[in-house]
Amino acid sequence: VGQAGPPGAQGIAGSAASPINKIAAEALGGHRVVVLNASEQAVYADRTNVTHADKILGITTGAASAAAAVTVQTYGEMVEPSFAWTPELPVYVSTNGLMTQTPPTSGFKRGVGFALAATKLFIDLREPVMRV
Repeated sequence: VGQAGPPGAQGIAGSAASPINKIAAEALGGHRVVVLNASEQAVYADRTNVTHADKILGITTGAASAAAAVTVQTYGEMVEPSFAWTPELPVYVSTNGLMTQTPPTSGFKRGVGFALAATKLFIDLREPVMRV
């Protein structure tokens, strides 16, 4: 076995926010949880639709018209002045792409992140918990 050579040059830093672009299958609001439909287009996630439990893609960074590009953030900090989170508590997917800090008692429960501050969410998608 030969000796290791010298380390290479430092690479370009990646983005911790990891945004991706998709096409909206319907008009979408900003800062809403989405999944991909069978055509790989973004639609609102809904905790009452158990087929969405394992398909959550992330949270839209802004609104988009149907058939337009939408940016979806899958990880990292998201700041939005209209958020009113209780810091340090988890945030869950609700219905119609909305988010809540109240743990759901029906459908599935899936954390999408936690509040760092009233207007700051740290997106960190968790494994779903199925409800009966």
